[in-house]
Amino acid sequence: MARSAAAFSAICGACGMWVSAASAIAPIAITGASGVAALLLWGRRARREGFEFDAEVWRVWGRVGAGASFLFYLIEYFPNHLGLRMEANNPFFSLAWFGAGEIIAQIGERWLDRRWDAGRPKNRRLGLAFAAVAVAPLIIVIGGTRVFVVSDPFLSQLHKEHIQEFLSLWLTVRGLGWGAIFSLLVLENIPLLVGIGFVAFRLGQTPLVLGFAAIGAVLSTGMAWIQARWLLNASGFQVALGLVLVTIFTLNLRPALRWAVGLVAVCLTYGHYPLNRIREGRAEVAARRVGPKDANSALFRDIAQVIRASQPEGEIVLLTSPNSSTGVGYYGRFKTLGTLYWENNDGLKAAAALLSARSEAEAAELIRAHKVTHIAMISEENFVEPYFRLFRPDAKAEEFKKCFGHQLLFDRVIPPWLQMIPYNPPEDLKALNVSALLFKVAFNQTPADALYHIALAKVAMGSLPEAERDFDTLIKGSPDSYQPYLRKGELLLLRREFAAATDFTLHGIRLAPPETRLNMYANAGSTLFRSKQHAQAVRVYETALAETANAQIAAFLAYVLATSSDDNVRNGARALALAEQALKVDPNSPTALNSCAAALAENGRFPEAAAMAERAATVARAANDAGALRVSETRVAAFRAGQKLRE
Repeated sequence: MARSAAAFSAICGACGMWVSAASAIAPIAITGASGVAALLLWGRRARREGFEFDAEVWRVWGRVGAGASFLFYLIEYFPNHLGLRMEANNPFFSLAWFGAGEIIAQIGERWLDRRWDAGRPKNRRLGLAFAAVAVAPLIIVIGGTRVFVVSDPFLSQLHKEHIQEFLSLWLTVRGLGWGAIFSLLVLENIPLLVGIGFVAFRLGQTPLVLGFAAIGAVLSTGMAWIQARWLLNASGFQVALGLVLVTIFTLNLRPALRWAVGLVAVCLTYGHYPLNRIREGRAEVAARRVGPKDANSALFRDIAQVIRASQPEGEIVLLTSPNSSTGVGYYGRFKTLGTLYWENNDGLKAAAALLSARSEAEAAELIRAHKVTHIAMISEENFVEPYFRLFRPDAKAEEFKKCFGHQLLFDRVIPPWLQMIPYNPPEDLKALNVSALLFKVAFNQTPADALYHIALAKVAMGSLPEAERDFDTLIKGSPDSYQPYLRKGELLLLRREFAAATDFTLHGIRLAPPETRLNMYANAGSTLFRSKQHAQAVRVYETALAETANAQIAAFLAYVLATSSDDNVRNGARALALAEQALKVDPNSPTALNSCAAALAENGRFPEAAAMAERAATVARAANDAGALRVSETRVAAFRAGQKLRE
């Protein structure tokens, strides 16, 4: 039974090695060390009490663990990715596990039976076992960063200073309240405290299994205080210790009562965690509130969508902070330069070098070298200063203010080869109080193009006066470029300066490529009409018709002239003429039919107007155009009642 349990334990450990050797090696080593310590402290007394030591249990644990972890290594890496990487599951770790099992077995045999004769073969096996354990650390020491990149000073310092899970719990608890500190020190360590108390006050009577579990919990919790990332491992040891304590304290009770006591102990020790999570979750849902971490994911997804929209085709390589790299890259399905994984140490260094560049020219050279296509500077996740301190540890404070990342994010000095992408976080994410500057690398753009995109970004961010000044600069410097006129017109429209907005819009349309003008006229006229600026809408449509005859534009103009609430704009006769002209070109257009119906009604010809609206409804029904059908049917009723349309 014990050997089967050891094999099961080893297989579980091997699975952990496969998933994350960095996380699983320490618990495996602590398990072995706890076994040795328990043997040395309580093994002989347990032997006197009639217990038998089966060394093969530890040999099974070592051999099965070694074999299973090596099998998982082959499944993942054989035959194309074999390499001497000591950060992940590796045959040398399997060899160490094999050797550790033999070492523990022989320590137990030698310690518990002084008459035991090792003999030369067993001594040789023990020596080989120690050698097997020593291979992995020796390779790390000799190979250095070539085989164990975590020892790289850049990555090591980044872990120590900027990743919370690598910080000590002493640093973590400093910012917490007394309630959280009490929970962390006491409530979360109840099994450990009880186990230590039992061992301390009843050392000579401590059951070996309790000592084994208590030592493992102490060692793993000690590691957690050194680095917070070991808390999960420590919780596993403490759960096991808790089970051992419940078993010992209820040993003389009936089975049903033992289960009841065990369940009560579990609920009292751990029950408040799920209850608190449920209560907090219900409160968040009731308040319709999203936690910052969840909201950040939505922000990353939104940013990824905007970046992809700026380049629908082709490979994207994004430079941003390490945390943002993971989130944005995941949602966008594109490459990012630096993420907090040991495999991407070169990418982290490249990102640090780029953001720490001393000049725009140096930054441009690095961007070309690493094929960066986009940059995202997110205020909450910028990581510019940490990158600079890591990459240039001896640099002075004033040097940081001159680096590329600081100039771009804080001083908003944008080089001419970066095209700013208009972006503002969605309204439902404004509570995060996060801003984001998005850029597309565009070495071929002109200075005017660069300024134009900066102005668009300012519009998106709500900096309208600054954007308008940029558009004015572009209009003055590039009077033949149509886009600044159109954007200036949009800003004037927002300020409700409709006549000036129409002036700039019409001027921009006249400068635009001929094939795009008609659509621009239609959009501008529609916008003005929706803004109740019927005279300006007529002006736009009349200009369009003067340039080129078009049935759609004629129908739009006819509708305005027939339905405007402004007596100075309304002109029934011209509206009917334009509508009939549009119908000659496109007799099955719902737009032209409805415009003609409105014009007929304006001229008092209601039966004909109703018939024309019915015809529009028939056409819309055949085309499965639900919107046009609904409008047409409503107007049929109005015209039959002798009502004219007014907008």
